[in-house]
Amino acid sequence: MKIYFTHSTNFDFKNEFYTPIRNSVLNSQHQITLPHETNKYINSNEIIKNSDLVIAEVSNPSTGMGIELGWTSNFNIPIIFIYKEGSKISSSLKSLSNNFIEYKNSQDLIDRLTVNIPKSDPNNKSTSENPVGRFMVAAGAVIELNSTGKILILQRSPKLDWHPSEWEICYGRIDQFEDVETGLKRELFEELGLKEVDIVKILRVWHIFRGSKKATNELVGITYHCRSSNKNVKLSKEHTNFQWLKPEKAIKLIINKGIKDDLKVFIRKYEIGIQK
Repeated sequence: MKIYFTHSTNFDFKNEFYTPIRNSVLNSQHQITLPHETNKYINSNEIIKNSDLVIAEVSNPSTGMGIELGWTSNFNIPIIFIYKEGSKISSSLKSLSNNFIEYKNSQDLIDRLTVNIPKSDPNNKSTSENPVGRFMVAAGAVIELNSTGKILILQRSPKLDWHPSEWEICYGRIDQFEDVETGLKRELFEELGLKEVDIVKILRVWHIFRGSKKATNELVGITYHCRSSNKNVKLSKEHTNFQWLKPEKAIKLIINKGIKDDLKVFIRKYEIGIQK
């Protein structure tokens, strides 16, 4: 994480502030800029613009620090305010951030910053030596109607660009920043109007290309066994028909091999009673 420290020069900042920071674990965990560490000119506006976090020592007011905090706010960079115990600080600072840390001495400051500063993200870049995948995630559901042994299958709309008019179970792609089971429940409500659905367990993990074999079409999916006591389905525009059928009958209407595989796993587990 790139961190810029701003402060007044009306205290012994090099001994009380700079030296403890450089000698702490923070120095190895983050890329830290201390603006008065040398006599060389630095473009603090540009450095702040490219920072992930600004830490402002506000025990002593400073015009220069006020200007830098204005830039920080304009750039939407998060701010942590730190101040020494007993210092009187301006209440107007709360308009810029609610993150305040009071400290007793230099070591206490380091300890508190170590806890409160988020650690930098690991290196997730894709390289030739480490080709990290980027792909869509989907969730599917074999929904069992409680106490009947029947499952729900749906007929896709003929207007869809992917397997139009075919029979399937419920599937949906997971949104960015959404966990899989939350996304599955959202899809079940949006596509079927089902709110009270119990997720029992994972049936199968699978991998396909939703179209031609290229990165933007690559998809990893997880199919779950679910249960519902509500047989009243409200279809979205993605489907035109539905049926509650015994799994052995439902699979005969399925064309797609992957969906057949999901149902085969469910049938096998159903026969030996794992889902019960």
